[in-house]
Amino acid sequence: MSVATICPTPTGEPLGWMGMNHRYGEKRVLPPSETVIKTGAKTTLEAIQKGVRTATSRDARFYGFLPKLPEPNDFLGFKDQQGNKCLVKVTSGPQLVKDKGITREQWALLEGYDPLRISDEKWVSIQNETQIEFVLLMEE
Repeated sequence: MSVATICPTPTGEPLGWMGMNHRYGEKRVLPPSETVIKTGAKTTLEAIQKGVRTATSRDARFYGFLPKLPEPNDFLGFKDQQGNKCLVKVTSGPQLVKDKGITREQWALLEGYDPLRISDEKWVSIQNETQIEFVLLMEE
């Protein structure tokens, strides 16, 4: 089981706040992995907070509101529509999934999704998204 490392929260503001509003398995969101299910996380933000989601993939345009693209050692915030938040430290990325040379299973493990539920068509689409990896920061 892969669980995120937790490190101390930095002083100062994060590079920016990104939405993390999805419920696993609803609408167009893939179903959760067994690891996520075991934690009881129902949303992508809860999975980050529980340390079982350590990456996010997005169309490159979703980074446009940030003052710069996130780089390793930058701090980002994630929030949902209910006002729940968490801070993370970027460890890699952003990088196109297809350029990372990872399998759909490796990608799913990082993102908290069930790899057996990713269709070939969906995997082709995911490969054109930009992924960042991160570690969860602990409030001090």
